Amino acid sequence: MNNKDEYKLNLLRSKDSYNTYEIIRENSSIVLGSKYNYERVLEQLFEKLKDINENTVIIIYGLDSGEYVEELSRLVTYNNKILIVEPIKELIRKCEDEKYKEFNIISTEEIDTYINKGLLDINNIKNVKFHCFGNYSRAFKEEYENFVKKINELTVNISLNINTINKFKNQATFNIIKNLMEINDSYSFNDWKGIYQGTTALIVSAGPSLDKNIKVLLKHKDKLQSYVIIAGNRTVKVLIDNGIIPDYICAIDPQDVVYDMIKDYLSYNIPLVYTENTNNKLIKLTQGIKIFGSKGLALHLGNRISSEICKFYTGGSVAHLQTDVAVKLGCDSIVFLGQDLAYSFQKSHSDTTKHEIDSNPAKVSTFYVKDIYGNDILTEFSLNNFRIYLEEYIKQVKEIKDVKFINSSYGAEINGTVFKELEQVFEDDKFIEIKKKKIPTNGEKIRFSFNKFLQEFKRSMKEFILDIDKSIYKCEKNLNISSEKKIKENLLYINKVNDRINNYEELFMFDYFWGEFLIKSDSYFQFSVDDSKSSMNYAKKVSNGYREYFQELKKVIEEIVNVLDEVNSHISL
Repeated sequence: MNNKDEYKLNLLRSKDSYNTYEIIRENSSIVLGSKYNYERVLEQLFEKLKDINENTVIIIYGLDSGEYVEELSRLVTYNNKILIVEPIKELIRKCEDEKYKEFNIISTEEIDTYINKGLLDINNIKNVKFHCFGNYSRAFKEEYENFVKKINELTVNISLNINTINKFKNQATFNIIKNLMEINDSYSFNDWKGIYQGTTALIVSAGPSLDKNIKVLLKHKDKLQSYVIIAGNRTVKVLIDNGIIPDYICAIDPQDVVYDMIKDYLSYNIPLVYTENTNNKLIKLTQGIKIFGSKGLALHLGNRISSEICKFYTGGSVAHLQTDVAVKLGCDSIVFLGQDLAYSFQKSHSDTTKHEIDSNPAKVSTFYVKDIYGNDILTEFSLNNFRIYLEEYIKQVKEIKDVKFINSSYGAEINGTVFKELEQVFEDDKFIEIKKKKIPTNGEKIRFSFNKFLQEFKRSMKEFILDIDKSIYKCEKNLNISSEKKIKENLLYINKVNDRINNYEELFMFDYFWGEFLIKSDSYFQFSVDDSKSSMNYAKKVSNGYREYFQELKKVIEEIVNVLDEVNSHISL
């Protein structure tokens, strides 16, 4: 609820003996539940929830007096994610009773942070129940509509991500596999950890503020040797065109446009920090030192890679990688340039970093957040997500390291940073004479035998497919027999096969193939509470779930093997 919204809260007893609250404002009053037929309000809620299963995500807007909580507790399992949004903080403070312990009850102000912590994802997006309790949509019309908008945007964003993954999964996997072949010509980022202790990093992003930031950088160009300048692929051109050579380039996206943005500047031999997802053309043709770290996929290769691999935090934007690189380099002060995360000056990017891909921008719905001055500024879902992820990262870093984060951009406020004009940053550092350390030369290049990996992986996949076929046979057999003992024996074998596959780390390196499968796999094991009352009935339900699960898993494994064969045939030509 808006802090400026003055109201009075009265506890009432409904005609059918339930507690409910009445919210009284200057010109109106609304009962949050019902004054006359509260039972009907409860029925509407539980009618919406009648077909939930143990994996359903339940979102309820409005707590009121909490009359539905005990019944909801009986209805759900420990697996269910349950979120109750209550705009009246006074009611949240009353939720100290034991009956509320299994629910996440949050205020309106906490919505952004909470929904971006994994409430909804590709695994559960099709298994969500949402209900607005009682008269909350009338009592808090603006807040409720804003909440629904955010949930809808999150749902659309996840669905688009799933569609994008399915559309480009072969291309993206091609890219990852070819990158694994390039890491033999790269160094592990671990060799660079901590070499810039006591130094300030300038994180150069492509937001609208960069146009102003560049002018200040040029004014203090003679001082830049004392800073570590970390550019993203969009900002390499504007820096070099102005005679500023970045110390590192970071790139994470697989599209060829990443290469196109940098291709004219590869001769500057600037070290490239990349991951397994970065555009392969850029990695192959870059002339500077190549430094490899993982988003997480390559970690599944374990000891197949000679060097210890550093895991990067990427957060969806190259700026997150740039920031994580600066922290891992040991920089104790990090300054954000062009990190607007909003439409500063009514622009999406700085004028100096515009690219032809910006000529047909996708239509997005916008909303307001607070800027560095406390005023409203327009942003959109993706940019706001990047801000939230960056804030979470900054919070985590500050818990374990003494790092100062400075925002010298003019866009959205970034919690965890202090705003400081870039001019003031240079003024405060005028007596500091820290020289950057040289790039380490004693590290060894990474060694990884792709051919050996390919042969062993394909051999394991053939074995898994045989195991899966046998498991499907046992599942079908379970559906037609009445011996509970035999059914359990078959399920024991099936579980062991599933465990072996899930423990084969290398398989999960190909995450682009898992999105749609994970969504489907959740539905295979969606059982009602009644299903568990009969052990025989439950065992047959599980067997049928495993049958469908293994049929889809077999398709995924075959797809991965086909892509590997296709990449290998291209390389052999």
